Amino acid sequence: MGESVGRIGWCAWLAIMTAQRTPIHASPEMLARFNSEDLDVVTAHIRHCERRHLSSATIKQRVSRLAQISDHYPNQSILEVTGEQLEELLDQLRGNDGGPLLPSSRRGFVSILRTFFRWAVDYDYLARDPMRLVVTPKIPDALPRPIPERELQLAINEAPTPLLKLWLLLAASAGLRAGEISGLLWDNVDIGDGFMRVVGKGNKTRVVPIAVELVEPLIEHERTRSGSEFVFADSVFDRGFSPAQVTKIMSKYLAEVGLPYTAHSLRHRFGTEACESSGDIRGVQDLMGHSSIEQTARYTLVRDHRRRSIVDGMRNAA
Repeated sequence: MGESVGRIGWCAWLAIMTAQRTPIHASPEMLARFNSEDLDVVTAHIRHCERRHLSSATIKQRVSRLAQISDHYPNQSILEVTGEQLEELLDQLRGNDGGPLLPSSRRGFVSILRTFFRWAVDYDYLARDPMRLVVTPKIPDALPRPIPERELQLAINEAPTPLLKLWLLLAASAGLRAGEISGLLWDNVDIGDGFMRVVGKGNKTRVVPIAVELVEPLIEHERTRSGSEFVFADSVFDRGFSPAQVTKIMSKYLAEVGLPYTAHSLRHRFGTEACESSGDIRGVQDLMGHSSIEQTARYTLVRDHRRRSIVDGMRNAA
């Protein structure tokens, strides 16, 4: 532990931890990555995020991005870093494949930094925003990419464990995100009534019906339930899997069986099927936990046969 708080020192760490309102998300390992002069602003920003009721994963991601600035410029306060230095950092960061950050990843990083530095200006930690001249990458709108039914059935049938099969079904038949799967609680799952309460982005809760194909796998999984409150508890640490673990395990499995899809492709499948079968995009928006219909539209693919039926219907009506 002494080494983990080496940069800020024990006195500074003790001062933080004994403060009246220590942020829940301020771990010693994370704060140890910052210079001592940045502790006040970082903990204040964490408290701000907590007051907004942002999810734990969102807050940790934001603080982790700020820590990357401190790691890259260890002899500088993050409030002294210039826009040019931030651009340089973004240029030097690497993705999982070892290459430059993908435009989407870079855009997400830029968005987090913009949010932080605007907050720092608003709360008088900074006079000018260093992000004002930093470029935000343009990303073309991507078409939804739902996993086709044949490939979905292959993935489900070949799943090596009941746990993985259940994850696949929750994403494809209930539209759950990886973070929602990892955070699902037994208290929020009512198999008898056929509904579950899902806590999504921004801690927003929605009610999702339990699809028929989910009932038996959930009942079987409940029979092996440990004492954990989480539906999917890590047996080693007796806590829920992290969203990153769920994403990695599912995506890795799909790749291993030769399917060029990701965990999120299963959620795209749910949105596409729900919209196509019901024609109720507002209802689908509610089921998927989207903040806008436009966002739902980006998740739902209009298939060729659907386009054909629309055009043929116009001709028949005439």
